[in-house]
Formats: sequence, C-alpha cells, structure tokens
Amino acid sequence: MKRFFCIMTSIFVTSTMLLCSSFNCSANGSSSDEPAEEFVYSVDFTSNEWYDMPLEDKLSRCDFPSNKLSTLTTAQLLELAVDYPLGIDLFFGDTFEEGFELMVSHSNVFKVLLTRTDLNDLILPYYSNLVDTFDKNEDCVRKLMIDSLIRHQWETMSASEKNAVVNIHSLISEDIWSCILGHIVNDYSARFVQNNTYISSEKLPDTRGFIANGPCQIIDFTTYQPGTYLKYGKACSCLRFESGDFSNDEKDAIKNEISDAFPNWIFSTNPTKRFNCHSYIWISYDTYSNIYTLDDPTPFTTATSYFYEENINTALLCGQYVLIYEIYSGNHILKHSVKVNTSSTGSNMNSYMSSSYVQSKVGVAGVYVTTLADMFSFYSGSYYVPFTVL
Repeated sequence: MKRFFCIMTSIFVTSTMLLCSSFNCSANGSSSDEPAEEFVYSVDFTSNEWYDMPLEDKLSRCDFPSNKLSTLTTAQLLELAVDYPLGIDLFFGDTFEEGFELMVSHSNVFKVLLTRTDLNDLILPYYSNLVDTFDKNEDCVRKLMIDSLIRHQWETMSASEKNAVVNIHSLISEDIWSCILGHIVNDYSARFVQNNTYISSEKLPDTRGFIANGPCQIIDFTTYQPGTYLKYGKACSCLRFESGDFSNDEKDAIKNEISDAFPNWIFSTNPTKRFNCHSYIWISYDTYSNIYTLDDPTPFTTATSYFYEENINTALLCGQYVLIYEIYSGNHILKHSVKVNTSSTGSNMNSYMSSSYVQSKVGVAGVYVTTLADMFSFYSGSYYVPFTVL
C-alpha cells in the first residue's frame, strides 16, 4: 500500500482546480455540437467562503441539480462522478467500501450513476484512456475515483472484464498505483485464497477481555481476528487487529487531506486501522493499546450499572457518550460514536449540537475534535442518544 500516498497527497490540491471546472451536457442528456448547458462546482477550496461554510452547504454545493440528473447520459454522469470534489469521503469509513458508501450517500450523481446498467461498459475505456494519458498534476482525483468505482463494481464484472482491468493495471507506472484497486487486481490475477489462517490458542483470551473465535479475516488487506469483547458485564462481537496498518507516509497523507478539507476540525491522533469509532469510545481511549473494532456497541449501553440512557436529542453534558443514528427506509442505523468534551448551551437540538464539542475516531482517519453538529451532518444523522457515564 505504500505507493498510493502520492495519489492522496494531490487530492485536494487537484480538487481546487476541479471545483472551478465545468461539465457540459446538452439539454436532452446526450452529446451534441449545439450550445450546451454548463454546470460548475461553484466554490473554490481556497476561498474564505468555503473555509467558513457549514458542512451541509459544502455537500449541497457538490450535488448536480436534481431536476437535470435524469437528462444526463451514463458517460456524462461518469465524468461528473470522477470529478467529485469531496472524494475524501473514501477515507471516512472503517473500510474503503464503507467510505465509498458514505460518498454515495452524500452525492446524488453517484446515486444515479450506480443505477445505470451500462456503467461497466464505460468504466473500462475510461480507465484505459486515463492510464494512457495520466497527468499527475491533473488526474489524481480522477484516478482515485475510477479506482473506487471499479472496486465497487468488481463483483458485477464478467471474467473478461476483470481480465481487461488486470491488463490495463499492468501498464500502470509506480507513481500512480493505488491500494484501493491494486491489491484486488493483484489478488485476482494470482488467484490468492484468503481467510485460511488461525490464531494460536495461547492468545486466547487476552488481558483486554477479548476471546477469539474462528479464522482470521482479511478486510482491505488488513488482518483481523474475529471474536467477542467482554466489558461492563456484557459481550460485543469484535475484531482484533493483527497486521496491515497504514505506513507513516500514508498516515501523513490522509491527515493532510482531512486538514485541507475540514480546517476547523482539531487533529488529535494519526490515522489507523487498528480500532474504530465505537471501540475508541466504548472500549478504550488509549490509541496505543486499543486494537479492536466494534461493529455494534449497543450491548454495552444496556449495562445499567455503568450507563444511563438519556432522552434522544436532549442537552449534552461533558463526559457523556453519544450514539448517532440514521433512519433509512424505516431502519434505525447506528452510524457513529462520540464523547462529549463541552456541555451544550441553547434550548433545542440544533443549538445543543452546534455548541457542544465532541471527540471521535473518524473512519480510518484519526481522532478529531469538532462540534456534534459537524459529525451529525457528516454521518447523515437523524437523531442522537446520549449516555451518562455512572
């Protein structure tokens, strides 16, 4: 993975130019020599307006006018998608797949593009042309985005399409190689078989309350041991990190990209795949010893000797733990865990969130401090649940 940092270090420098670029499409959604309507990403990352803009406004500025999306061809949608200015979303999930889904949830262009049945037919020629004509100063964002699209579409591709990707990938020079796609291609071409390693019995259980079970899992080319974590008299399904974290160069690159994209966020610790947001809040703040990923910490929240569940969307007190939920298609989906650093002021949900600063582990990135409003918006929150630590 060490070679992909060159791509990430250029993402938001390149995005500054892309935000001022345009995409042309005819009114009926097909290519034409007639005068075309122009869509422009209207804010420059270097401007004070972007710096001071709330996250929700940044996201809305990166959407295509919804009444015109259906008029675009798949090729035009693909062009818009690879120029998406907030590609940093890819690094805000615990895996690249989660980061991609987060980006899709923020972008109406991606939502529509992924419904097009001819997408795979267009990805391959676009990818081939990009590799042939790659300009490191202009195309880093596009390379990152097309890699993520191919990764997402990989299981829907035929054997011949996968072989074509492998052949194109073999032409890539080292300075534009990407871990997002490179390892998938390498594993496919080598017919690599994963998930065949067991952790030796002397590691069970360890001093952190972890009990392993079953074979290791390789997720995003990082090895984890599945098991159960025992704490507060409760048990949660858990993964223990074994190997495959970011290199120092990769950590610096991700940190710099987030700093450029969200300058008001306060940096605390480096990016890592050793633990996730739920583990950081509900198992340990110790970023050195914490090597656990919790998918769902809610069993811990039922430990009434340790936590008291407050009303949803209520005022916040320093030291509380907070779960952020999204309601989607009638389902209540847990999105994020944070710890409250400053008590809230005001008299309603919005004022509580905007006045309260929280700390949390942000996807595969590091730990940051910002307002609950920022985290709530970023993770598409519908409501939050505070827990008072007893």
